[in-house]
Amino acid sequence: MKIVQSFWSKPFQGSGGWYNPIFHYISWTLSCLKLLEFYDKVELITDVNGYDLLINKLHLPYTSVQICLNDIDHYYDGLWALGKIYTYSLQNEPFIHVDNDIFIWNKFPDRIESSQLIAQHFEDNYSYNRKSFFDLIQKGIIYDDFMKPEDGSIINESNLGIVGGCNVEFFKYYTEKVFHFVDINYDIISRLSKKEISAVNNIFEQYIYYSLAKNKSYPIEYLLDGVSDSFKELVMFDSVPHSCKFVHIIGYHKQNSMLCYMMGQRLYYEYPEYYDRIVKYLNTI
Repeated sequence: MKIVQSFWSKPFQGSGGWYNPIFHYISWTLSCLKLLEFYDKVELITDVNGYDLLINKLHLPYTSVQICLNDIDHYYDGLWALGKIYTYSLQNEPFIHVDNDIFIWNKFPDRIESSQLIAQHFEDNYSYNRKSFFDLIQKGIIYDDFMKPEDGSIINESNLGIVGGCNVEFFKYYTEKVFHFVDINYDIISRLSKKEISAVNNIFEQYIYYSLAKNKSYPIEYLLDGVSDSFKELVMFDSVPHSCKFVHIIGYHKQNSMLCYMMGQRLYYEYPEYYDRIVKYLNTI
């Protein structure tokens, strides 16, 4: 199974949402190296600036690199998930896309590697997702029939911290639908606040994925069960690597200084030469 990571650098100037910019570099490094422990093919899809940072400066040992995400630089940088969407559209063989804030201490289960469609976990009518979608409806957002809420009010999503599968054709269709959704709503999106635009990313990436798969009667295999809308189950760094084999420092957890330092300590413990490389790089900027 091919593993893919993507970095569209345009939306991620500065800290990338982390407590401190150093943890952006640490996250990329630890995520890449942990994946390479278990998989022979770990590909990076990025742009010119991303290549300069991750390959030229941090020297991350991806097995292959494509520089193509400058192709979407005409989109507003608040639409950060479009880098992932474009990456999915390029895949022509079974794959698993893994976010750069995910760290593994074991291979993904066979049921994940062999399934037609996969995702990290099921988001069962999370309050944030529901509010976001109905707020956008109030703004006049245009959406396809397959995106109508279940029972008129239920908004379910698939969390795509990991995503992929063997049904590559589905991803061609899905990504076309996403870009169509963004393009026809672009004028409305351009008038939204930053917080509202952030919610748009969830809708076009996660809600469309779940809704389209359901519409096509394609089952989604989930890596994890029972993840709450606080995501506390994803950030158990204190249980690594014995009882916890998967960590995803998702969303607002990137502002948790304790989690950030635990991630840094893990990189220092497992890959000290890469930790030192980050420190030396930071001393040059």
